[in-house]
Amino acid sequence: MPSRIAPTHGGVGPGSERSRIDSVTRRVSTQRWREAQLGEVAFWRTHAELIRSTTYRSRIEERAGRLERWLAPHDPGDHRRALEVGGGGTQLLDFFPIPLRLAVDPLAEFYRQAFGSVLSGSVKLMGTRGEELPFRSGSFDLILCRNVVDHAQRPSDVINELIRVLAPGGLLYVALNTFSGPLLFYRRLHPATEEPNPFSTKAFERLFVRTGLVELQRRIDAPEELEHYNTGASERSLRSVIRKRLIKCACLHFVELLLQKRSTNSTIAPSRCDRASS
Repeated sequence: MPSRIAPTHGGVGPGSERSRIDSVTRRVSTQRWREAQLGEVAFWRTHAELIRSTTYRSRIEERAGRLERWLAPHDPGDHRRALEVGGGGTQLLDFFPIPLRLAVDPLAEFYRQAFGSVLSGSVKLMGTRGEELPFRSGSFDLILCRNVVDHAQRPSDVINELIRVLAPGGLLYVALNTFSGPLLFYRRLHPATEEPNPFSTKAFERLFVRTGLVELQRRIDAPEELEHYNTGASERSLRSVIRKRLIKCACLHFVELLLQKRSTNSTIAPSRCDRASS
């Protein structure tokens, strides 16, 4: 296990596990991903005032508190290095009492400008993509990744990188909005601008099959995670009304997985950053 986190340049090298993960997902073109990033900026700008509000920040703190309590039975209590991937303007690590906290997002500079007044200065935010995390393997004891893989250009590479930089015995929390029924069919034909890779619940769960991770627990459609669709300043907006109806007809879901990396994992090949630092 590395004694420190050393940013370098890298990604995941070829390996048998990568090919398994690639088989259950897809990638989008660079142009489509750039369009998604522009859509993401537009979304956050539209909701910036709400997200910066005291009420919404309290909601994020409550969400982080629920996650901490969920982690507690599986947490040895010695986490010293935590990473959040794609937290945007609502980073959960802002509220975690962990000595070393890093966050990465390709839109980091935008989030610093738009939400720097409310984001915690104790969390170092770096501008990088989840597909190419600039850290040595086994660098983090805890990784959070909430509603990210459907925004990624190459979801399988993001998963590989999360696994690679997670220390043996470390915990990985991943969560995603998933779709089913006619909504899934529609979203595959017409993905949201900022979400180029929509997932069904089963497809999301298959990303983690045979990855060397142990599933400790899962939650699907936890009431406290869906309640924000029924409350808030925009509860009468068309978007809010549509989401409420989709939840009622069981077409929109929120899936949370708590996973642990085995003490030894030989399926993930060394990355370029590991080879460069060796």
